[in-house]
Order: sequence, then structure tokens, then C-alpha cells
Amino acid sequence: MTGLSAVVVAAVVGALAPTAGVLIAALALQGAGAALVAPAALALVAAQFVDPRERGRAFGVYAAVAIGGWPAGLAWGGVISESVGWRGCLYANVLLILIALIVSANRVHDRAGPGGPGLATPSLLLGSAGAVLTGNELYGVGPHDWAAPSTLVPLGIGVILLASAGAAHSARTFARQHDRIGTLVVLCLGSAGLFALFPALSLSMGPAMGFSPAAAGVAVLPTGVAFVIGSTRIASGLLRCMAP
Repeated sequence: MTGLSAVVVAAVVGALAPTAGVLIAALALQGAGAALVAPAALALVAAQFVDPRERGRAFGVYAAVAIGGWPAGLAWGGVISESVGWRGCLYANVLLILIALIVSANRVHDRAGPGGPGLATPSLLLGSAGAVLTGNELYGVGPHDWAAPSTLVPLGIGVILLASAGAAHSARTFARQHDRIGTLVVLCLGSAGLFALFPALSLSMGPAMGFSPAAAGVAVLPTGVAFVIGSTRIASGLLRCMAP
């Protein structure tokens, strides 16, 4: 609920932003709110569905919504940005998240559980700083600037920070459950692929190929359909087969 509320506030501030600095700060707050929502939602799914068959199907639907929503958002955002402007995209988030808040307040109920290990703050800070540095360099570098020190130094620091975050978290979790390290590696690689795929598709079909924002977003939709089918039909079946 805190994360959803932060995303709503950030969307309103961003939509009313008078300067680029305010907009960037609002997007940072929005990312922090989303970072609170994602693990909480996944934990709810894991706690609610205990039967292996139901859990496999539930995780498949979760993945379909989480990943399939990305290309759907690109398509819908392209239509809104062309019709009412980019500020309208942020206002659309407000409506959607207010619906989520109302549903959560009426359908989701907290209950006490065993105490967890707590937040891995060092890993969180190292990973966030590393992601910012590497992402900024990878998106901002020109075709002939890969060997420049101004590119290599921040990129190298970002990679070192990401590796340090992974090492710190692995050391923290290895003693409790070895499988979690492999899971984190898979999630990291999958997320990296998604972050590379969708922006690259949008940029190549937009400025490079001359598609409008709405047309570029619609052209990405088949990727989302493939994710939904793979998550609900293939991945959920594999989870049921692998469940103990």
C-alpha cells in the first residue's frame, strides 16, 4: 500500500512538473514505490497458493501480467502521448493505481508471520547505483565512443558495483538456501534482457524507422502476447512438473 501510494504521488508530481529536474525526481520516487510493490505482490502470490498445480498457474499469471504489461504500456502510452501529451501518460497511471489501491484495501489483508532476515540495504544501494551507472552509459554512448575513458570508467564502476551487490547478497543468503542464488542469477539475466529488448525495439522502430509513438507501441505488442502465452502455458506447466 505504501508503494502504490508513492507511485500515485509521484505520478501527480511528474504530470505537474514545471522542470526536467522535478520530473526526474518524480520518476525516481515512482521507481522506489514500484520496488516496494513488486516483492510484496510476489510474496502474496507465493503465500496464497500452496498447491503445486495452483502455484504454478498463479506464478505464470503473475509473470504474464508483470512482463506482458510492459509492451501493453508502451502501446497505450504511445496512443496517449500522441493524443493528449506525455503528461497524460502519468495521469493515466493515477487512475490505474487508485483502482489497485481500492482493490488492495478491500481484498488484501495483512497477517503476522515469522520474522524475516530484514532488508539487504548494502546490496540494495550498491545494485541501484550500479544499475544507474551502467544504464546511463549503455543508453548514452555513441557508436564511436566505446573506447573513450569517459565511457569505460563509469561503465566499469557500474559493473563493479553490480557485482559487489550480487556478492554481498549471495554471501547473505548462501548459508540459508543455496537455490536462491541460482534464482537471483536467472532473474538478473532475464531482467537485463527485458531492459535491453523493449527500449531498443521502441527506439529502432521510432526514430530509426520513422514509426509514430503509437505505431511503435502497437508493433511491440506481439512480444507481449508471446510472453503471456509462454508464462501461462509453458512456464506454469514446467513449474508444476518441477514442484516437489
